[in-house]
Amino acid sequence: MTHQEYIFALKHIPGIGFQAIRQLVAQLQGDPQVAFEASPSDLVTSFGLSKNLADNIVSERDRALDFAQKEFQWLENKGITPISYLDAAFPKRLNECPDAPVLLFANANTNMNRLKVLSVIGTRHLTPVGLDFCNSLIADIAKYHPDTLIVSGLAYGADIAAHRAALHNNLPTVAVVAHGLDIVYPAAHRQTAELIKLNGCLLTEYRHGVQPEAYNFVSRNRIVAGMADATIVIESKLKGGSLITAKLAFDYDRTVFAVPGRPTDEMSKGCNRLIADGRANILESVDDIERILDWKRRTDEASQPTLFSQMDITPEQQLVIDSLLVVKELSINEISRKTNIDIAQLSEVITEMEFADLVTALPGGRVRLCPLQ
Repeated sequence: MTHQEYIFALKHIPGIGFQAIRQLVAQLQGDPQVAFEASPSDLVTSFGLSKNLADNIVSERDRALDFAQKEFQWLENKGITPISYLDAAFPKRLNECPDAPVLLFANANTNMNRLKVLSVIGTRHLTPVGLDFCNSLIADIAKYHPDTLIVSGLAYGADIAAHRAALHNNLPTVAVVAHGLDIVYPAAHRQTAELIKLNGCLLTEYRHGVQPEAYNFVSRNRIVAGMADATIVIESKLKGGSLITAKLAFDYDRTVFAVPGRPTDEMSKGCNRLIADGRANILESVDDIERILDWKRRTDEASQPTLFSQMDITPEQQLVIDSLLVVKELSINEISRKTNIDIAQLSEVITEMEFADLVTALPGGRVRLCPLQ
């Protein structure tokens, strides 16, 4: 069995939540399988679990393992990929959130750890003005920042508009859904969901058979907010799921943008309130995203991605290059955070790049790309 199956089984032992699973696996030295093989006394004496928790695990683990094996057989038959919080493919930004899930399911392979990730949300009753703004904004993002991942929730209104605009502009997009991947909800978006699989994926924390109940959408929102650098609210009433997601993003210390509107426009009142309360930055164009997030445009002069791609570049070196194309000069610590490469390995990578005249070291431990001849 895989470690993802053991984590799934732990999820389905009563009384063990997300944070408890992370703490438990850490106590088991990163190996969840131990919880299903050790005796109650070993779980207590060797790994520091409470007697009640150890007894609960031992009494429930056979049932949970059987449930996990059946679920993972279904996943394999359907070509669905399980991703645990221990995996490199897990959204690293989401892993920083205290209430992050421990297991996700994706119906296609896509990189959810791109250097630029934006969540785009809003009312289910998007106005023509809101739709035009969404389409225009995402077209500009694709033009100036073609490596951006767009995240939303496949719902009516702003969500589906964001997914369709991303697909139209050849941007990858992830739809975070509030149910198992055996269904598509709403069914009217099935065609778009199939297209998303070609350049992105549908993503969920729920096993197959779980229906789109109302409380699942509230839980889903934390994933939409947590896996992005910033959350954009296109339009919203004073109450609604979009404001819940925006609050989650704000509480996660993520940037929030809101599109301002006239005070008399019902669908702008939520955005105006976010701005007035200091929870969101005004968003009028892609310029605001670039200014607040310090994103640099890829212009015709910045032809380095094509030129570098013709050289013998390792995957780690490409991550460094990508980060320095976004922000021209960074410290090693900043590059480490952006690339998810640990400092020791990164120092070796940068040294190799210096010898290859790919980067140059600057005073203060900063690094910059060398101009290509």
